[in-house]
Amino acid sequence: MRDGESGRIREITLGGRTVRDGHGAILTFLEEDLRILPPVGELVTRAVRQADAYGAWDEDEEHVDRAAARGNLLSRQSAETWRAVVEFHRHPAPAYRAFAADFLNLATLMVDVFPHDVPHHRRYGERLAELLPGWAAVEPDPGVLAMLLRLLTDRCLPQARALGLRYADHPDPRVRRRVPWMLHPPGAPATARVVRGLARDPDGEVRQRAAEVLDCDAAEDREVLIALLRDENPQVRERAAYAVRSGRDRSPAVTEALLELLDADGQDERLSAAFALACRDHPRTPEAYEKVGPLRPEYERDPRADGLWRWRFRNDPAGRRG
Repeated sequence: MRDGESGRIREITLGGRTVRDGHGAILTFLEEDLRILPPVGELVTRAVRQADAYGAWDEDEEHVDRAAARGNLLSRQSAETWRAVVEFHRHPAPAYRAFAADFLNLATLMVDVFPHDVPHHRRYGERLAELLPGWAAVEPDPGVLAMLLRLLTDRCLPQARALGLRYADHPDPRVRRRVPWMLHPPGAPATARVVRGLARDPDGEVRQRAAEVLDCDAAEDREVLIALLRDENPQVRERAAYAVRSGRDRSPAVTEALLELLDADGQDERLSAAFALACRDHPRTPEAYEKVGPLRPEYERDPRADGLWRWRFRNDPAGRRG
């Protein structure tokens, strides 16, 4: 069950009595209040204790013990803490390695937000560039490997492309889902062929991310994009429609596939198709936005919502206020 907004705990009812776990988080918070500084190893062990029940790297099922321990370690902001946590990337248990990768991800985000607060922060980038490629090359656990590939991509490390090519046919979809953006932009013909292969992957999320990376103007990618626009997965269709918005390809086949999406059940698909038509200055853009229907409040700041107005500004000065 979820404990407010702080994470998940396990609750057991037996013989009319209900008990919950999460005592590790309570202890961590008490130590903070009492200004007790537990050893890094103790906090990491406390964090991964529930790994079997909740998953070592499942972002949606994070246990409160893990969240509390990680927050404590991140708040220390010291080079000694950073080194001690990262040393767990050599641990034989994947739960410990996953925690080290998770810590690195959030620690680097904090460096980006507060780059000048701590002098040693500027050295984190160099240390990551040295650590991540070698770790990713030998990491046996697919869940941990997927976390490392995400870090490589987010940090724009030059080794990301080579590792992306290496793992493009990995048997675990969690790993393959990270590959398309590691190969962006595809560039070389061999890399483009790999991306087109990912666009035909049996996993829908892999196809969805490949759609975002394909070259919309490359003749070799046109048939692949059309297939994605007609994919069985609605999220794939929506991403493919959004992807073609910026392409210069005005081939009738692509336009026809976008027009077909205007009859889709999902409003998100219809909106991306209408937006793509607007960006392509298609004359049926007003009709397309009519088919989208009234937008819910969450679309208020969505750039796709302004597509019709921008189309009118470019193509129909008399109707800009419509």
